[in-house]
Amino acid sequence: MSNNNILERILITETPTQLMDDALFHSLADWLNKLIFDDFDKLLTLLYRIDVSEHKLKNMLAEHPGADAGEIIAQLIIDRQLQKIRLKQAMQYDDDTSCEEERW
Repeated sequence: MSNNNILERILITETPTQLMDDALFHSLADWLNKLIFDDFDKLLTLLYRIDVSEHKLKNMLAEHPGADAGEIIAQLIIDRQLQKIRLKQAMQYDDDTSCEEERW
């Protein structure tokens, strides 16, 4: 799976179960490790675009100094995408249950 396909698959996923694929996770982690060494600016741009918490990332890296940084970052990206999916689903549910007069 190419790097663009990995990222695209994560960003366009609309159901949480699609993000729970181990192969996807490991492919993402490997790519992120390459970015750490080869194109750190691209990694930072990606994290900003996905809206991964800088504070959370720093804490996770500090709490797990011997862990694979790519795996930590991959998990944070997946967690953030899961948050977005759940928020979107909650907003759709709210829209479905609200009355027509309250919509604008």
